[in-house]
Amino acid sequence: MPVTKIAYILTTALKSAQRKGGADVKKRRYHGQSRKSRLLAVMLVMAMLLGMSTISVYAGELTGDISMEQVDVDVGEAGTQKDTTESTAQEKTDKVQEEMEPSEDDQPETEQTEESQTEDVTASPLMMNLQQSTVRKVVPEHHKYIRYNGNDSYTLTLDVKGAYASESIRPKVDVLLIIDKSGSMNEEIRNGYKRQSKMAVLKNVVSGTNGLTEAILGTRSTLDARMAVVSYSGNKSDGTYNDAWAEQVWTDSKATIDNSVKSISAYGGTNWEAGLRTGAELLGKCRSDAQKIVVFLSDGEPTFYYNSRGDTAGNGSSYDSDAYNHAQSQLRQITGLNAFYTIGFGSVWGSGNTRMSDLLKSSSASATKYYKAADSDQLADAFKEIAESIEYTCRDVTITDVLSDYVELPDNRMNYTVTATKGGVTTNITREGTVQVQYHADTKTVTATFKSGFVLDKDTVYAVNFEVKPTQKAYDEYADQNGVYPHTGSAGSDAPGNATSAEKNGFYSNVNEKVSLTYTYGTDGAAPDTDAYQEKPVVQVSDTQIAVTKRWENTNQNTNLPDQVVIRLYQDNEQTEYRTLTLNAENQWAGTFIHVAKGHTYRIAEDAVDGYESEITGDAEQGYAVTNTRTPSLTVQKKVEGKLGDKTKQFEIKIRLADKDGNPVTGSYGGVEFDSHGEAVVSLCDGEQVCIEKLPVGTGYQVTEVLADKEGYQTSYETCEGTLSADRTATVINRYMEEIPDSGIHDVGSFAVGSALVLMAGAGMLCIALIRRRRND
Repeated sequence: MPVTKIAYILTTALKSAQRKGGADVKKRRYHGQSRKSRLLAVMLVMAMLLGMSTISVYAGELTGDISMEQVDVDVGEAGTQKDTTESTAQEKTDKVQEEMEPSEDDQPETEQTEESQTEDVTASPLMMNLQQSTVRKVVPEHHKYIRYNGNDSYTLTLDVKGAYASESIRPKVDVLLIIDKSGSMNEEIRNGYKRQSKMAVLKNVVSGTNGLTEAILGTRSTLDARMAVVSYSGNKSDGTYNDAWAEQVWTDSKATIDNSVKSISAYGGTNWEAGLRTGAELLGKCRSDAQKIVVFLSDGEPTFYYNSRGDTAGNGSSYDSDAYNHAQSQLRQITGLNAFYTIGFGSVWGSGNTRMSDLLKSSSASATKYYKAADSDQLADAFKEIAESIEYTCRDVTITDVLSDYVELPDNRMNYTVTATKGGVTTNITREGTVQVQYHADTKTVTATFKSGFVLDKDTVYAVNFEVKPTQKAYDEYADQNGVYPHTGSAGSDAPGNATSAEKNGFYSNVNEKVSLTYTYGTDGAAPDTDAYQEKPVVQVSDTQIAVTKRWENTNQNTNLPDQVVIRLYQDNEQTEYRTLTLNAENQWAGTFIHVAKGHTYRIAEDAVDGYESEITGDAEQGYAVTNTRTPSLTVQKKVEGKLGDKTKQFEIKIRLADKDGNPVTGSYGGVEFDSHGEAVVSLCDGEQVCIEKLPVGTGYQVTEVLADKEGYQTSYETCEGTLSADRTATVINRYMEEIPDSGIHDVGSFAVGSALVLMAGAGMLCIALIRRRRND
C-alpha cells in the first residue's frame, strides 16, 4: 500500500484530533507522557499495522493528563453487539483451571514510565518486515543471450521486462484489526486544546478523512486488499464465548469497514483470548494467496479469559495470569500468518509493556513486533520509502555491458537494433528514440540508456541486440591451447533456437561482473537499483588447417629416401617457427597443420634434405606441395684406345659448369673445386673417372680435353655437353694412331687396293674352272 499516504493520513488525523480536543483531563493515579505524543504513536502504529501484517494493539489508558473522572464523549450512536457470520471456533485443547470469580469492573490503571518507546521482539527491523510482506521490491526480469549468425559472427542480446515494484500486480493483503473495546477506551486524553476519548481517536485514525481504510481500500490504493474487524472486551454474566464480536467479516469496501469501526462502543473488561479466538475464526476465511496481517490493539493487561465451558472467568479489574496464559495458548493455535503485531495504546507500561511484547513469542508469524506509542518518525520514513516504490513499474533504465577481451564490434562500429515484444509480437523500435545505444571503445563498454522518465510497459520485453565477433586474441589463444576453450556457457545463454552457448565450451563474451541493469522505482528522486545479468554466453572461433604434401622427383625404386623430413610453419614475419610437421613414409609423406589461428599470414620451409633440391608451391588456404628433386651428378671418365696407346698416360680434362641463367657454378662438388669462371681441370688416365656430385638441377656442363688430338692421339667425346636434369656420364676417348714402315711405295692405299683386285680376280677364275669340271664329270 502507499505508505507515504498512511503517514500523511496519520499526521492529518493527529492535527484534527488536537483541534477537536477539550481541556486537560485530570490526572488519576499516575503520571506520564503528554497525550499528544501517545496519540501520535498510536496512530502511526495503527497505520503501520494496516499497511503491513498482523499487529496487536494494546489500547490501554493514555498516559497524558487524564481526568480522575471518566468522561463520556459523544462519538455517535453506540454500536450494538453484532453476531458473527463466521462459524464458532472449537473449544481450546489446552484447559486452564478456572480461578477467581470474574468482575465487570474496568481494569485498574498502572503507573507509566516517562518515555514511550518501540520495542523489537524479533531481530528483523521494520523495513525488513515490510519488504518481506506486502511491498517487497521486485528486480525486473532481465536476460542476456547470444545467437550465432555464421562466419564467426554473433548477435548479443540484453533485455529487460517491465514489471511492477511489488511481487504481484496488486499485492493481495488481508488485514484483520482486533480492537480492544474495554471500558477504559472511553477515557479522555488531551488532544491539543480539546479532550477526546481513546476510542474516538482510534476511530478517527482508522476511518476518518485520509484514514487507514482509505489507504488500504480507497480508490488510490495499489493493493488488492480486504479487511475485517473484531472487537473484544469482557463480561462474566452474559453467556459463553461472547466476549468478542466479528464487527465486520472480510470485505473490500471501505465504507463497510468504516461503519463497523464507528459503531464500536467501549465497555467491560479485557479478554485478550476472546479477541484472538474470534480473530482465528475470521483468519480461516482469508484468501489462500494473500498476505495475512493481524493488528492486535489493547490499552491494558488481560483481566478475563474463557474457562473450559466457555464462560468468562477472571477478576475483570486487574492482571490475571490465567487470562494471559489463555491468550498465549490461543495465539499459538493461529498459524499461517505473515506478520503479527501488537500495539500498546495509551498507558501500557511496566509489566503490561513486557506482556504485550512477550505475547509475540507465542506467534509463528514470519514477522512480529511490539510497538508502544513512540517511534513515529522512523515509522513515517519507512512508509514514505515504501510508498515511493510500490506504485510504479521500473523506469530510467540503463543497460551496461562490458565486452570481454575475446569479442569486439565488427569494424569497431555499433550495429544494433532495439525491439519491444509483447504478446508474442515483436516491434522494431530502433528509430523511435526510446533507447540510445553507445559504444565506448576505450573501455569496450556498451550502454543502452532508455530516455529519461520512460516507464517500461508491464509484460513488454525490451531488447538491445548488437553484433560481435571474436577478437584476434580469441583466435590466437584457441590455437595456442590446441583447440581447448577456457570457459563454458551458462544455462539460458542461448537465444531461442540457438545451440552454441548453453553448456558449450567457448570464450565468455562479456566481463560478467560489469554487465548490469540499472533501474528506478517510484517518483523522481528515488534512488536507482542495480542488478547483474546472470547469464554468461560464450563464442567459439573457427580455425585454419594447412595441408602439406610431398613429392619425390628424380628417384627410382633403388633410391634410398630419407627416413623423414621436417616442415616448419612460420607466422607473419616471425623467424621462429609457429608449428612443425614431420612427414615420412608411414604417413605417406603428407600431413596437416591443425588449429592454426586465423588473422595471420603463413609460410612454410623444409629442413634441407641432403642430395635433394626442394621446391614449395601453393599457399596456406589451398595447401602446400613440397617437391624434392634429387640433385644430379656428372661423371667424367677417360678411355684410351689403340694397341700402341699409352694406358698410363694422364690426360688433362677441363670441365665448365653454368647455372640455368648461364652464370658460372662455383664451389666444390664431389671434391672438385670450380673457380670463379665455373671451370675445373682434372687429370685422368685410361679407365679413371671423377664424379661431380649434387649439382643443381639444370646445370649446364661442357667437358673438353686440354690437348686434344696431340701426340698421335685422336680425341673424341661422348655426351660431353648438355644440361643436367639427372645423372650423366661424359666420356673423353683418346685413340692412338699407329705408323707403317717405309717400302718405297708411298701410296700405300693404291697398292693395297690393287693387291685386293688381283686376289679377287684369281679367286674368280678358280671358281669358274671348278664349275666347268663338275659339268664335264
